[in-house]
Amino acid sequence: GYIAGEITEPARNIPLTMIAGTLVVGALYLGLNLVYFYALPVTALGQPPLLPVAEKASVALFGPSAHGFVAAILCVSIAGAVSAMIWAGPRVYYAMAKDGLFPTSFAKVEGEGGVPGRSIFFQSVWVTILILSGTFEQLVIYSGLVITIFTGLAIGAIMVLRATRPELPRPFRVPWYPVLPCIYIVASLLIVGYGLFERPGEAGWAFLTVLTGVPLYFYWRRGQTRISNLSM
Repeated sequence: GYIAGEITEPARNIPLTMIAGTLVVGALYLGLNLVYFYALPVTALGQPPLLPVAEKASVALFGPSAHGFVAAILCVSIAGAVSAMIWAGPRVYYAMAKDGLFPTSFAKVEGEGGVPGRSIFFQSVWVTILILSGTFEQLVIYSGLVITIFTGLAIGAIMVLRATRPELPRPFRVPWYPVLPCIYIVASLLIVGYGLFERPGEAGWAFLTVLTGVPLYFYWRRGQTRISNLSM
């Protein structure tokens, strides 16, 4: 989804990868949670700290010696996720800059591979600030809420565009529309609402981050409109 604009044969490959990826990740997630429930009762899993649930389950299943092994696996997994986002994340800034909604300098690419070097540097700085600002658990909750907000907005945009831009080509149409988008939006609202109730601090920072982008959006949008008027 982050690099949809650069995928070959997007009408075929984007639905294929997103549907297959969702099914695979969902199956792995359910299987992993079955292991957790087999290892420990729900009351034990719910005891703080909550995030090291894999370590709790491994110790219950295999003894204290499994703690270090599982921690190493988690580090490798996190490193893989970070690597993927370092590759995909800067493409978002690049696309925003190409659309005139971010400083144009971030639309520049370098080398034969077209690497958005400035976007990668910007993301590295932002990630460093986040790492120094809170604990691992706080950052997971904060970033998770921000991602949930934006994915909910993205799904909502499907419904808006169906109404305002019916002429757009749609090689893939959402099945059971509008039921599936509505279910997703309601689920996103429940997750965000639960986060506000349980972790108001992290949720507050998440909302503040999102709201900070609103005046910036209108600022760059106004600049884009001004440039369009001058060109005419």
